[in-house]
Amino acid sequence: CPACRQDPETTFHYLLQCPAQRGARARLRMEIDREKMTLRGLLDEEKSLTPLFEFINMTGCFKHIFGTLPPIAKGDEGEDG
Repeated sequence: CPACRQDPETTFHYLLQCPAQRGARARLRMEIDREKMTLRGLLDEEKSLTPLFEFINMTGCFKHIFGTLPPIAKGDEGEDG
């Protein structure tokens, strides 16, 4: 992992384990239900997308590839209408 240089950079490590992302992850935990703080909960739950994008932006991990991820517009998280 380029951020912590301790473990291989995997999705699981980046989102849930990396010590270099501890601060951003703490903020993510405040916005996500405890039972949703899993890979499945973060990646499969539409309500997790906004906090997940905020986490990704906060860490800056993919900024060199994608720039800053835009906020998800209301209604884009699976709400009908």
